[in-house]
Amino acid sequence: MGKLPGVASVSYISAQTALEEFNALSGFGSALQYLDENPLPEAFLVQPLLLNDSAKLVAEIRQIALVDDVQLDMEWLRRLDALLDMGRKLVLALRRGPWYWCNPCGWKYHSAGDPKPSR
Repeated sequence: MGKLPGVASVSYISAQTALEEFNALSGFGSALQYLDENPLPEAFLVQPLLLNDSAKLVAEIRQIALVDDVQLDMEWLRRLDALLDMGRKLVLALRRGPWYWCNPCGWKYHSAGDPKPSR
C-alpha cells in the first residue's frame, strides 16, 4: 500500500494493539473480558498525501485482493481540512500585516486607521 501513488504513510496496527487502545480509550474495555477471543482485526492506517485524492485512494485500496474492508474517516478529514484552511488564512493575515502599501501612489497607511500617510 505504501507504494500506491498518493500515500503519505502506512502504519500497521496489530489486533492486540487495537484491543489495548480500545480498553484504554473506549470506556467499554471491561466488556471484552467476557469474550473468548479478540474481536478486533489487525489493520493498516493509510494517510493520503492530498485530501482531495482520498476517494481515489480508497478505490485503489479496495482493489487489493487481501483487503477485506476500507473505511474513510471523513470527520478526521474535515477537521484536518478546517485546520489547513485556518492556517492558510493565518498566513495571509500575517503576510498583509498591520501595514499595507498603496501601490499607485507609494503611500504607506496603517491598517488601524492612522490618518497621516508617510513615505
